[in-house]
Amino acid sequence: MVKTIAKQWKKPWTRLDPISRFACPAAKRGQRLVPVPLWLAPKLALYLAMRDGQVNNSDLARRLGVHERVIRRMLDPAHATKAVKIQAALAVLGKQMIVEVRDAA
Repeated sequence: MVKTIAKQWKKPWTRLDPISRFACPAAKRGQRLVPVPLWLAPKLALYLAMRDGQVNNSDLARRLGVHERVIRRMLDPAHATKAVKIQAALAVLGKQMIVEVRDAA
């Protein structure tokens, strides 16, 4: 699975491929979950919420009252996005962002 996800990136960490498929929260047989950096996880969550809800950049921009360019930047791993903006976009899609800290095993 790690190799499959790595092949889906055109240039590592520069852009999300709009037709790519990422690992879901529950790994299927023969697949592994891949840890992602904390700064990237909300962007991936937003991308997956958009994909699952069949919402494109323009639709989300209209719902948030922003330009489509803002949504592109929110999804761009190379662009720093404040958590509040991603949280607002997830809320519009009916999702909630939660950060959890657990004891190490």
